[in-house]
Amino acid sequence: SVECSTLSSRRSTTFSVTVLDRWEGRDDLAAIEVTGNAFMKNMVRIMVGTLVEVGTGKRAPESIPRLVDGSAGRQDAGQTAPPHGLTLVEVELGRDEVDGYPTGRD
Repeated sequence: SVECSTLSSRRSTTFSVTVLDRWEGRDDLAAIEVTGNAFMKNMVRIMVGTLVEVGTGKRAPESIPRLVDGSAGRQDAGQTAPPHGLTLVEVELGRDEVDGYPTGRD
């Protein structure tokens, strides 16, 4: 599991990525859960593509922290995963705030 938190002048952004497990009976499939209160276009697909590169040995796991802490650029991340196989499960809208920034949670 990887967690990231950033604070800009506009709002606090947090997300977490968890590789849950291999799909039961299928060693070639994994379940990845991504939660957050804000996402950029293709962000989850880029995360998944990067994790696939780690899983297939094309990228060292040690390269991930630089991508999460913002010291690396988009060109340092993996390929954008294709949209098939990715499923949006739930969207929660909340109005709570922390220090004046929306949390996205009830």
